[in-house]
Amino acid sequence: KIPNSVFAANRAKICKRLTEKGIPRGAVLFFEGGKQEQQYDTDRDMEFQQESYFMYLFGVMEADFLGAIDVDTGKSILFMPRLPQSYAVWMGELKTPDYFLKRYGADHVFYKDEASEQLQKLRPSALYVLNGVNSDSGAAFDTPNLEWMKDFKVNDSLLYNELAECRVRKSSEEMEIMRYVNRISCEAHKEVIKMMKPN
Repeated sequence: KIPNSVFAANRAKICKRLTEKGIPRGAVLFFEGGKQEQQYDTDRDMEFQQESYFMYLFGVMEADFLGAIDVDTGKSILFMPRLPQSYAVWMGELKTPDYFLKRYGADHVFYKDEASEQLQKLRPSALYVLNGVNSDSGAAFDTPNLEWMKDFKVNDSLLYNELAECRVRKSSEEMEIMRYVNRISCEAHKEVIKMMKPN
């Protein structure tokens, strides 16, 4: 498991970068994590993989989360789905905000239906959201567009490029994680080669 300190350092990195570039006080960075999709018209969940920027900042493995970072204080907030109790029949015990608080090391965890109320308490000068085009794939980022966001001033022109630059420059801890992953991958490839036979 990647330590939560890695993601905390990534959050601190983007806050420092934006502060040095003169972002107005009261800025709050707002993110929408990856969404769980079902197979065609069934209720079968497709294999989920977290959205890359959300993973970089929060390390959250589960789908349908929201996240926010107060740039002035560096504090982070996660907003989790509020699932009906009936889900427990199929999914087992439903996790609580306290569970995710301990699991991911955020400063606060609330339910998604509390996001607008909790963000209003921060009195943000603006919500900064991701909006841009991936230079490798040419695909546009799916910018958050939630109904309650109309009650906030939203800036979608700054964050994408600045966060992308943060991800380009790896910390020593991130590089060690990459070395570890590569070692495991190399060992797996060697084991496969040992078992290969003609025909």
